[in-house]
Amino acid sequence: MTALRSLSVATLGLLGWAAAGAAHAAGSASVRSSIDGEPILLDGADTGLTTPAVVRNISPGRHVFTVGGPCRAGTADVIIPDGPKVVVQIESVATTGTLQVQPRPAGATVRLDNQPLDSLGGPAEVACGDHNLAVQMPGYIPAFLKIEVGGGERVVLPVELEPLGMGALTLSVSPDGATVLLDGAVINPAGQKVPAGVHVLQVSADGHTPQERQFVLNDGEEVALTFDLEPEGGAVAVAPTPKPTPTPPAPRDPNSWWNLPHTGGVVAGAAGVGLGIVAAIELAEMGRMGREYSDRVDTVNATRDYSIYAPSYANAYRDDQLVPQRNKAVGLTALSAVLLGSGLTLTLAF
Repeated sequence: MTALRSLSVATLGLLGWAAAGAAHAAGSASVRSSIDGEPILLDGADTGLTTPAVVRNISPGRHVFTVGGPCRAGTADVIIPDGPKVVVQIESVATTGTLQVQPRPAGATVRLDNQPLDSLGGPAEVACGDHNLAVQMPGYIPAFLKIEVGGGERVVLPVELEPLGMGALTLSVSPDGATVLLDGAVINPAGQKVPAGVHVLQVSADGHTPQERQFVLNDGEEVALTFDLEPEGGAVAVAPTPKPTPTPPAPRDPNSWWNLPHTGGVVAGAAGVGLGIVAAIELAEMGRMGREYSDRVDTVNATRDYSIYAPSYANAYRDDQLVPQRNKAVGLTALSAVLLGSGLTLTLAF
């Protein structure tokens, strides 16, 4: 009986020593980062703590601490001893992702945050976070998108532009060999297809007074324009026949019908200004609808497998609302320019 009691006491002592050893077989770490408030992960598991904080009950040995947020990260490989607390200082740095834009047509210009982006050079490294993307090409409706790139994320984004439509332009230019610029680019005056919209023509030749003209071309429309440049300094006089000095015309009565063109010019100019205000409102509405279309594209792209919104959610809005609004706004702008130009011409001429 005495021997059994001695054995029990020894056993209890051994268990107490083992329990005490187990209680001390754990370490702790004081984790700090370059930015306070960043989540702390231990070996990939969230501790529920943010920097600065003490992580306790860590088994002795090698561990990996990670801190960071959506667009920042930092890691440290640390050996935790049994008992003493370890101080872990981690430098958190900004993370990046990659973006590859696939425009259609392939020659479209791509700009990210108003900076050129090479869409043919493969994925480009971009900062983590929100970005503004613009894809443009003459003859197509531009696409303006807001995208988000996560740290370490690879984003491949196809963007298909909607064509504006085309019209035909034919020119008659004198003298031969004159230079013709359409929206700043040299063109062949013999005739060609031109995207629908508002355009500016400039015609020049050595020794002649250049001319500039603005015109509107609608989808499927054919426009013919004539430019007859005058020699600089006026026409050359060749053996003019003497003519009697004409009698100066009598001053015009302000109330006579002679001033009707002047009055008409004032009315046309005022109408052009009023219509320009309406056109500005329609253009602003077109801008708002463009942003709505961009938001819809973002919504469609949010689920890459189209499980919630199909591409038609954005495309139908573009075809049924954005494109008609664009046509109305461009038409009103063009008509306003014509009325204003006519009014100024009549007012100054008469």
